[in-house]
Amino acid sequence: PALFKNISFAQHSCSPNSIYSPASDSNPARLRARRDLATGEMVTISYIPPSPGCLPLWPRWRRQEILQRYFGLKCGCSRCASEKEQKPSGGSLGLLRGHDFWDERFTEADSFLSIAERHIGNCRKTQPEDDGAFHLYRALDLLREFHV
Repeated sequence: PALFKNISFAQHSCSPNSIYSPASDSNPARLRARRDLATGEMVTISYIPPSPGCLPLWPRWRRQEILQRYFGLKCGCSRCASEKEQKPSGGSLGLLRGHDFWDERFTEADSFLSIAERHIGNCRKTQPEDDGAFHLYRALDLLREFHV
């Protein structure tokens, strides 16, 4: 274990070996290993925040898109290198637009809940090639956040 005044310079990975928790009013920032690390092993975290959606379900194209947009980087981690590079399907892009539309109505309770039923139904019917698990998890995560 180590103690640092400032946490910085951890590398990104889509299969990170550590978790970064930012400082809050009651806790300092923390960098914790998710497993035992080998001596000299690079510490990696995910630059993609834990929400919306579960990172292990995110398709490669979406992770790359977010990392490029917000961090100006193309990920070359072992997970990205091992996954096939492909563009999103039309169905996946349609669900992404639907999710964004739904998310914009987060503060309008009646509208949000009526869209929720339709959108989650569309996500449940999605095929694996349309990144179904990713979209369904994102939808359920947003619904959970609405009810918190």
